[in-house]
Amino acid sequence: MNTYSDTYLEPIEGYFRRSKQTIFWILLFSIVVLVGGILIVVSILQQQLIFVIGTIVMIILVGGVTMRQQNRQRVKVSLINDQLTIIGGGYHIQLKAPFRYQTGVEHIRATRRTPEFHYVRMVLDVYGKPLVLEEQVPSGIQPPKLDEIIGVSSALGIAELSSVNQYPSTLWSIIAQLEKVASYGQREQIKRDIESLYRIGGQQMNAGHHGEAIKMFSEIIRLTPESPYPYYNRGMARYYQGRDFGKAITDLTTALRLNPKFDKAYRMRGLVKAEQGDWEGLRDDCTLAIKLNPNDSELYNMRGGACYRLQDYQAALVDFNRAIQLDNTKPEPYHNRGLVKQKLGHLDSALDDFRQALILNPVFELARKSIAQVEYEKQQLDLN
Repeated sequence: MNTYSDTYLEPIEGYFRRSKQTIFWILLFSIVVLVGGILIVVSILQQQLIFVIGTIVMIILVGGVTMRQQNRQRVKVSLINDQLTIIGGGYHIQLKAPFRYQTGVEHIRATRRTPEFHYVRMVLDVYGKPLVLEEQVPSGIQPPKLDEIIGVSSALGIAELSSVNQYPSTLWSIIAQLEKVASYGQREQIKRDIESLYRIGGQQMNAGHHGEAIKMFSEIIRLTPESPYPYYNRGMARYYQGRDFGKAITDLTTALRLNPKFDKAYRMRGLVKAEQGDWEGLRDDCTLAIKLNPNDSELYNMRGGACYRLQDYQAALVDFNRAIQLDNTKPEPYHNRGLVKQKLGHLDSALDDFRQALILNPVFELARKSIAQVEYEKQQLDLN
């Protein structure tokens, strides 16, 4: 059975920053620069050169520390097939799909100082706690078609992880790929469901519970309406159920529309038509099936039976001869050919066929009765 790992998906990885701590260090550095600037101005005015140099060194050191902390807050987020990993900045998270998450777009309206823009956000359920990742959509770029998320920032605080790159980048790629993984998982589940329904439907057919089998095949049709096989199976179940022959023909015709080379569907539809007394329909469907499968003895035997019912005895004789030529181990074609010969008045040859059918199947009662009938006819001819 296939798994996510059996299907190659492009690995995705990128870097995010811890937004909360990033803001702290930026504010700290800004305060230091502001205070340092004031001290430098005062020191210059008082001609205190040593204080100027000290203040500049302090700003440089705090700036270096701030940059170092910024680098430490870089978090690597990767998605390899169905495995989401978040490492760095105090995080060590591994989630295997399917896991719970919500995606959306938050609209930040324009102000006097800032233009309108959007955030693509993903809210992950990490062991019962939310983790918000975001990726900014630059002003002027159309955001992706996701549901709008309102108030994520106010409800959960500023996103904990912000993509170092703008949309469409790592976060959007992860969202798109997770949709593929989910879609693949759904297809695999449907596949498993269909296999189970086919198995149960077959068991119900074998047990003679044709109504239950019809329910199973109807459910498969709901899941895969473009497949010809559940229509064929449902049509066959309706045939053996002995009612709804019209619906059986509709199912089998649908199967043939979906797959015009489905020879078994022609055969089954012909059998249903025979139950309705449509011998021309049986003959025509057998002819179509024979074109697809010209070496099937049973198809010739069935078509020969249709020709016999239509009183086309010569055509029936040709088909029964061909059926026996392809498979001389079955008693039915011998018996059916004997019936044709009996109609044509070839009683001795008919008797040979009936006897051969009885040899192949010693409990073939129809063959035994046919032998008795031909022997009686011969006696009547001798008396006359």
